[in-house]
Amino acid sequence: LCTSSHAASWSPCLFSSYESIAANQRQPDPFLRLADVTRCASQVFQSVLKNRAHRNMRITLVISTLWAGGAERVMAVMANYWAEQGHDLTLITLDSVGQDFYPLHRGIHRQGLGLLNPSLTLREAVWNNALRLKQLRKAIHRSHPDVVISFIEKTNILVLMSTVGLHIPIVASERIDPRYHKTERVWTVLRRLLYRRATALVVQTEDVRGWAEGFLKDSAVYVIPNPISPIACTDRGTLNGNPSGKTVAAMGRLAPQKRFDNLIHAFAHCMAR
Repeated sequence: LCTSSHAASWSPCLFSSYESIAANQRQPDPFLRLADVTRCASQVFQSVLKNRAHRNMRITLVISTLWAGGAERVMAVMANYWAEQGHDLTLITLDSVGQDFYPLHRGIHRQGLGLLNPSLTLREAVWNNALRLKQLRKAIHRSHPDVVISFIEKTNILVLMSTVGLHIPIVASERIDPRYHKTERVWTVLRRLLYRRATALVVQTEDVRGWAEGFLKDSAVYVIPNPISPIACTDRGTLNGNPSGKTVAAMGRLAPQKRFDNLIHAFAHCMAR
């Protein structure tokens, strides 16, 4: 379930059974159902916006792309859910709209800045990011948001920089464990400096919350796990010749960061039993 250093203030809790467990005995589930995640995020709004939260909110979401990635999927899920609930949603990407993979609710205001150009030199990097900051500030200001939610560290930094002086609550979200995801030193320094401007920081695990609390006040850090959607299974026949029908499927980018090697070793360990 969603947890924070002040989990008791997130009221009402999603499940009464969770509310009855002592705080030091609660263990957050690694995943939540899709609607539960968006309800958790709504509770973050109630916490960070205080008296400004209301039934029909203007929510602006910012992410670099809507390609076929995990963070992009979560962003699309949240946007579609809140649009269904009657909120006014604007979704901004640094990329163009034509590259979108995930479908969006027809009521969502979709803005693609088309500024995801590669930087081959330091000069180009400075120029491209200056242009992104300028256009991002305009797009966010035009959306007149009650709150802005941004995903992924570099986009979080750009959003926090571009909104200086606009007095808009920013909820930044880390979608990975920063301790094992190395980025350029300038972005690492900017993250530690600018995350202090965020009204709240959402992370996915308790371990990452520990990392964030190293330089942020703990009351601004919330843990909301990744969402999953139960798959309707109409045929429990064999898969890959497995007559038992018990199959575990792993999906992800084939890269060292995803640690499929650990999964293979774990499977081997289980089979040995």
